Amino acid sequence: MSDAAAIVRSARARLRADTHLDIDPLVRDEIGRAAPLLDAAAASALHRTVVAELFALYESQVDTFLRRPEGRALTVQDKTFYLEALLAAMWHYRFLHRDLEHLLDSDPALAERYRLFAQRCLRQAQ
Repeated sequence: MSDAAAIVRSARARLRADTHLDIDPLVRDEIGRAAPLLDAAAASALHRTVVAELFALYESQVDTFLRRPEGRALTVQDKTFYLEALLAAMWHYRFLHRDLEHLLDSDPALAERYRLFAQRCLRQAQ
């Protein structure tokens, strides 16, 4: 298993256990535990990889439910389901949203990916 995959697993477990953790210090701590001999550039690259993997998990979860029903109009029940599912996903990955501006400012690739994700969500919800 790669360092990034192990760190993602560990970080997700710690984030579930402690709702007050911030993602940046947590990921830095996990990198320090898993790969203590990395230089600053390698640790920074690994940090971006881990955050991107956590975002991919969130993105995948949202993509599984944010789909319009085929062959019929949206109902109140559909809208209620979307709202509840989206809020649950946002809560589960709240650490991303809590520090979203910093995460997107520090990683242009993630910022572009998030922009495309947000546009896709808006298109699917119309």
